[in-house]
Amino acid sequence: GRVHCIPVQCTRSDAPANWRWSGNGVFNTNSPAVLECEPGYSSNGMEHATTVYSVSCNDDGSHAQLPQPCVPITHRMQCAVENAVDGTLLANAQISVTDAGGNLHTTTTNAQGQWSWSNCQRGPAAITVTLDTYTTMEYTVDLQSNLNNGPCDAALNPHLAAHSWRAVLTWATNPRDLDGHVTRHAGRNGNSLNECSCSERTHLYWRQTWMRSMATNPVLWWIQSEDMSRPAARLDRDNVWGGGIPETITYFRLNTCTYDCNFVYRVWDYCSLPSAMEDESGAVVRLYNAEGLHTEFTIGSQGSMHRGDGYSPGWGDNLVARRWDVFSLDASDGTITVEDCSSGNCPADSTAEENNHAWC
Repeated sequence: GRVHCIPVQCTRSDAPANWRWSGNGVFNTNSPAVLECEPGYSSNGMEHATTVYSVSCNDDGSHAQLPQPCVPITHRMQCAVENAVDGTLLANAQISVTDAGGNLHTTTTNAQGQWSWSNCQRGPAAITVTLDTYTTMEYTVDLQSNLNNGPCDAALNPHLAAHSWRAVLTWATNPRDLDGHVTRHAGRNGNSLNECSCSERTHLYWRQTWMRSMATNPVLWWIQSEDMSRPAARLDRDNVWGGGIPETITYFRLNTCTYDCNFVYRVWDYCSLPSAMEDESGAVVRLYNAEGLHTEFTIGSQGSMHRGDGYSPGWGDNLVARRWDVFSLDASDGTITVEDCSSGNCPADSTAEENNHAWC
């Protein structure tokens, strides 16, 4: 026969713009309800502003006044545009950025190759960079804080001559040093020089920056120079610090190839880290030809990973082998075929590991 008092219940009204009610628990005079800003928003648009608001339930069943709408968080982007081959900063490049809110910003790079935007909404930002005599570059940056170069920088590919190709590798900051390697193998025509004693080179990497054939001067027999009638490849830039700076390899005169015409492109983690290359590098290889961008390869999505035990240097530590086999470019008899290495179709790497990874 006793009467028990219970808390007055309140009903949640529609949340203000860009807020959402947190959970569906009890909302009464003893238990307030909580509003949270949608991801990418805060109470005033500042990065560290309030994103949670407590709403109390009144004795008459109404609830306290709700807050003003959440405001999109914005960040500043300052980014550079450079030549992927020689690192020259490029002025007057046309920049178009669409942020996570659909806002469009257009600008051009200054004399130092820099551009900026101070109010870019947090989230994915789609960037397009255009400049005469370079291949247009389109990419997306996940903007979660102010960016001062690095992931938002663009390395533009200078237009290539016919029968030339270029591989441009970029990655984040960990591992510190990724290296592009090219090895030559018999192509689909089966022709190979079988490691003859001539000057044909079969491994291009940071220590051996040319892969080419040499010819003796018909008169000055003691002088050799590059044989311009045969294919070649060159390491244009060796980047040892990541941060979006490219590492670039260019292939020349592939229409002249007769022997060992399968050029396999691989990426080694020089720092011998167990998992950073796969988990943190965000490595991307863009392959270009005279017509522009041919293929884009992203680690974890294309190519195949090699995870070897590595080797032990003199001091006894074990340096694990981590390699990304990306693509093969078969130029047999002047006809180009590009294949992703994801199916294990690329020839095995037989180079000396001591040249490919160590400690850094």
